[in-house]
Amino acid sequence: MEGLSAFATLANLLKAYGPFGLLVVIWYFDTKAMRKLNSQYREDTQKILADHKQYMNEQKEYMKKIQRNYESNVKLVRFYEGLAGQLKDVVTLNTQAMTRISDDVNRNQYCPLVRVEKKQVGVKAND
Repeated sequence: MEGLSAFATLANLLKAYGPFGLLVVIWYFDTKAMRKLNSQYREDTQKILADHKQYMNEQKEYMKKIQRNYESNVKLVRFYEGLAGQLKDVVTLNTQAMTRISDDVNRNQYCPLVRVEKKQVGVKAND
């Protein structure tokens, strides 16, 4: 019955105001529905924008972390480069020392018996 009373009201409105009145009523309800849709669209857009802003802030923090890691890696590489240079110096000095030791061992200059024999051989050869 409710549908019939609404139809009756619409029929009375059509009689009172004619087709132009019916058009105005339809336009009013259509505008009201459009405002509701626009309001819902605005709310949804604001929510999407807030989510996007949060996501971008998270990305910004992530990029800062990556940048800090990169800077730490650069410091580590510079430290390692200095350490490698010092190690090169140590290896060079050790090689020089081992070369001297090898030459001394080959000449047997530290063994007193060999030194005495060389002197004796040298002395006997001169006599």
